[in-house]
Amino acid sequence: MSGEYSSEDLTRLSFHDSELHSIGWENAGEDLALLLTWYPPKDSTISCPGEPTESRLCGRSVTDLVIDLQYGDFVGTPSIYQLNVARLPTGRWKVIVDFIASPDGIISFECDDVSLQLGVR
Repeated sequence: MSGEYSSEDLTRLSFHDSELHSIGWENAGEDLALLLTWYPPKDSTISCPGEPTESRLCGRSVTDLVIDLQYGDFVGTPSIYQLNVARLPTGRWKVIVDFIASPDGIISFECDDVSLQLGVR
């Protein structure tokens, strides 16, 4: 399945148990891309694929990036507990990706826009 979800859409979607495969910079280091296997919610009010989907979460003009993942002796693909997207008073977006126990930690950043593109790796 291909398609794209906007910043507003992302405020209403779940990313629980989705897997993070890579983190990379694009557009001369201005944009941040997280490549995921997204496990869409089954009870969403937004139309979603019916099965896990390779996806690309992209923040444009990213600032205030924090990556804090405590791997310890964990080996494997990080599993997302929760992903929050919220509009800031400045009009920018705050994105927080929470990981619990596999590994524990967060990735957070602010950006001008964030989107999820399906079928992209």
